[in-house]
Amino acid sequence: MLITFSLIAIVHLISLSAAESAYGPIIKTDSYEISRSYVVRDISVGDMFKDSFIIKNLKDKQIKVSLAPSEEISKIISLESSGELIDSNNYTSVFFTISGIEAKGYSGNIEISGDIKDIIPVNITVVNESLNPKFLVDISSNKKEFTF
Repeated sequence: MLITFSLIAIVHLISLSAAESAYGPIIKTDSYEISRSYVVRDISVGDMFKDSFIIKNLKDKQIKVSLAPSEEISKIISLESSGELIDSNNYTSVFFTISGIEAKGYSGNIEISGDIKDIIPVNITVVNESLNPKFLVDISSNKKEFTF
């Protein structure tokens, strides 16, 4: 039995999704780079989204950084690590999860301290409607009759 499937929209392999994402320009200094300068995202109530940024150490010595969400966003942002040691001329990826707990807007910062002192502004909007892309499936058979 041959069944032909045609998808009209692309379906993401992971069910975590959001409608919008913005990264901003890279934060560059003489001693470090951060791969994004802000986080802006819309997410549905009940959804979770895993996101990340990269901190690159441009110094000739190891650096230590601490990471924490500000109080305003601490209910919806959880960082996988609260601190990192970054070897000289190396980088680390910082992963965090955004949870759509309650429909409203959240604004705050991911605060970076230690040998680096910087912030990444965060603006998250949690909405009641689904932001998952809609897709249609067209199923047609080449056979007119089937025997069971």
